[in-house]
Amino acid sequence: MDLPVDWGQEVIKNNLPPELLLFVNTHILDPSSPFQAFLRHSTVVFSAATARLLPFIGILIDHFTNLVGENPNIFSGVVIIVLAYVTIQIISFAKRVMLFWTRLAMRLLLWAWVALFISVMMQRGFTTSVTEIVGWVWSVYGMISKVVAIWVREYQAVRAQQERAEAGGHRHLDFDYEGQEERSAWWRNQY
Repeated sequence: MDLPVDWGQEVIKNNLPPELLLFVNTHILDPSSPFQAFLRHSTVVFSAATARLLPFIGILIDHFTNLVGENPNIFSGVVIIVLAYVTIQIISFAKRVMLFWTRLAMRLLLWAWVALFISVMMQRGFTTSVTEIVGWVWSVYGMISKVVAIWVREYQAVRAQQERAEAGGHRHLDFDYEGQEERSAWWRNQY
């Protein structure tokens, strides 16, 4: 059975150019290369460190298991706090990812509108484009002014009703201003 190391060597041999393959064989895979010497040295140092630290780690694990056995409630509380912290970190990461993609989409949308605007101006000419833009802005302004006028009229009617209620009169709002009676009759006929 082939080992994964052999598979990796096969992939390297089959996919790398000959110059790079020679470089990898000479400087990385050769047993006398500095990389292999560093790898052997780090393995020896790591195994010596783990051999020296293993008794201390065993003692720490024993103390930890005794502490958990004596105080399971404290351990449960710590586990809940750690899980809450991890959950908050995951949610924070998801929020940052969503904000990144939303900002990116909005920037792309903005620059797409700018490019569209420039292309329309180049295609139709400056004066024609400005005339159309002024017409669109004026129509939007007209719609907004109509909405504001309706809102102001309704606000004044409610204000007048409140003033009459404070003065002691209790007339209903339906007949306070011109045309309201017809609108009320139409509304009642609809339902």
